[in-house]
Order: sequence, then C-alpha cells, then structure tokens
Amino acid sequence: MRIITIHVFQLNRKNGDFLLDTLTQAVRRKYRNVEEKDGVLTVYVGDISCRFKIDSVNGFFTLTSTIEYGGHYELENMLHNVLRLFDSSNLLSSIPSLGMLSTFITFISPTESEDSAIALVEEYSHHLSKPKMGVGVIRGCLFSVFEPGDELFNRCYFLSPISLPSEVAEKILVEILDYIRYLAVYTADLSKLYIDCKKLFSIFQSREMEVREKTRDFLWKLIGPKPIDLETLASWLNYIMERALTLSTMIAAMQANFVEAELTVSKLKSIFKKLNEKKFKDYPRNFDIDIEVYDRVVKVFKSHIVKGEALKAHLETVMDEIRVYLRFQQQKIALEEQKASKEQLIRLVDLQKIFHKIELFIVAVYMTEMARIIFEVIAHEVATILTALFIPVAFLLAMGVSRLLHRRKI
Repeated sequence: MRIITIHVFQLNRKNGDFLLDTLTQAVRRKYRNVEEKDGVLTVYVGDISCRFKIDSVNGFFTLTSTIEYGGHYELENMLHNVLRLFDSSNLLSSIPSLGMLSTFITFISPTESEDSAIALVEEYSHHLSKPKMGVGVIRGCLFSVFEPGDELFNRCYFLSPISLPSEVAEKILVEILDYIRYLAVYTADLSKLYIDCKKLFSIFQSREMEVREKTRDFLWKLIGPKPIDLETLASWLNYIMERALTLSTMIAAMQANFVEAELTVSKLKSIFKKLNEKKFKDYPRNFDIDIEVYDRVVKVFKSHIVKGEALKAHLETVMDEIRVYLRFQQQKIALEEQKASKEQLIRLVDLQKIFHKIELFIVAVYMTEMARIIFEVIAHEVATILTALFIPVAFLLAMGVSRLLHRRKI
C-alpha cells in the first residue's frame, strides 16, 4: 500500500542544487534513519518507509514523497498520523520565495474485487471528509477522484489494481503515476496563471465599483439644472482617460493569461484522453467532472475580461456624453453670441439712422443760416420772412446733398 504526494512549485533552475541540499538538511533534521542514493532520500520509521525525490518538469520543480506501509495499519490512523508524519509540505519552508502551486496525493491500495475497491473508496472519502467525484477504470485499476472543494489546484486520487499480478500492476501504476505527475505540473501552471491574475481580479472588482459610482455621479450632474464649468469637465475627462488606460492594461494582461490558461487546460484534457478512463457501472467518470472544474477556472479569466470590456465601453459612453455636453454648450454660446451680435447690429443701424437725420438737420440749418445772411444783404426789410420761407427748401436741398454723397460712397 502506498501514498504518493507530488508538490509542484516554480523555482529558478540555477537553484536546483540548493533546493536538493535544503531538502536533504531538512529531512536529516526531522528524521533519524535516513539513506541517500542517486538523489533520493529514504526515511525509515518502523516498517514504514518514505522516499523523497526532487525532479524538474517543464520549468517546474516537483517534490515527490512515496510512503510505503503494510496493510495492517488502520486507514484512519494512516491518514491522520502516518501521512502527517511524512508531510513533505513543510520541509522546504525555509525558502521564503518558495510557493506551492499544486499538490496531488494518490492513494494506492490493491484489492481482490470491485466491491472491496468501492468499499475502500467510500472509507477513504469518509476519513478525508471529501466526497468522491466519480468512479472509473483505468487499465484494470479502479480509479476515483475526491472533490477538491476550495483547493482548486489540489487533487486526491485513489487507485486500486483489481486482481492483477504484482508485476503487471506495478508496470501499469508506473505509467499512470507518470501521467499524474504531468497532470500535477499542468495544474501548477494553471495555478500560477490564476495567482498572477488574482490581484488583477481583486483590483478590477474594487475599481469597477468606484468607476461606476463616479461616472453615475457625472451623468446625473450632466442632466442637472446647473451648468458644469469647463474646469470640472476637464477633470472628469482626465479621470475617465486614466481609468480607461489602466483598464486596457489589465484587460491585456488577463487576455494573455486567459489564452495560456486555455492552452494549459487543453494539455490537461490531452492527458485525460491518454489515460482513457472507462465508465464503471452507473458512476460518472472522474475526468468528465474534473474537466468541468478546470473549465470553471478558465471561465473566471473570461468573465473578468468580459466585465472589463463592458466597463471600458461604459467609460467610452460617458466620455461621449461629456463631449456631446461640451458641443451643446459651445453651440449655445455661439447662438448667444450671434443673438448679441444681431442686437448690436440693429442698434448700430438705428444709430446710423439717427445720425443721418441729424446730418440732414445740420445741413438744413447751415443752408438756412447762409440764406439768412444773403437775404439780409439784398432785402434787409423782409429777410426774416424770406428766411422762414427758405427752411423747407433748405431741408429739400439737404436731402439732395445727402443722397448725392451716399451715391459717391457706394
């Protein structure tokens, strides 16, 4: 009976030797009876052994621990004590930058029949407090996956070779475990992408609320009775452009991770296809459900991208509304200026008419005065009468002179 735990984390390749040295020191500090051979550390506690090995796969490091024990151990004791005794997750805690990206635990228990294998699945499910997702068969082994719950990137598998010769069973288990290791690595890749975007998701959610509240306030003020001054409108446009630029950067980052996440999930599906899980009785197949779990992770990227695009479109709409408001205000000012110019022109025309009448009056007075002087010289006794009679003639002459002058100007 075996328990294989695979921890996957990302680390610079140059730190591989340092990582192995750190693991060796940590194992020797924690356990007394330790053997080292070909980079594999083996720990013995009674009749239980545990092998620790570090490998590099596709840019990730894997720490694999393989616990082997006799069948006389009670399952509950094994899960709560033996598994804790050889917990490998804390062995590399001395490296601050080290972060686990995924953990895959595979429980291997050979059985003699399908019924005993199913009973064992139920027992594991009970003691782990994890419901089984389904039951299937992979190359003569009963296979079950326990629900991950909130641990999206961790998995617990159960494998039970049923009535297979030990050599055949071992060969099949080696092949399956190699596929499981790649499942763990690809899941770690998806985990890394999710972690990279998780901060963006959080920032986006807070910014989305802020932006919608702010822009809603802008729109209410735009349709309000009070006019908005240019300085305020400029500050609004500046706010919108800054948020739109930040949003575009976030969307681009999420889109890049979304594409990589889709590619990673396609790799996981390829492994599922190669494992070729067969349906067992009326139970759902594990990988059918597991694919849905992985697809939900990818949908998180997609949903945030869609929300980001919608928020960006909203910002553009608000910006357009502000621009329309500005154009309306400019037209309003232009109309008011036109109206003011027209009124001023009317006043100038009226004033010109007044000046024209005054001009006629001045010319007529001038002519009348000149006539009076002449009348006093040639007919002194009746000069006053003649002057009075000449006034209408003076006005007529003044009008004639005025028309003649205007024609010459034209």
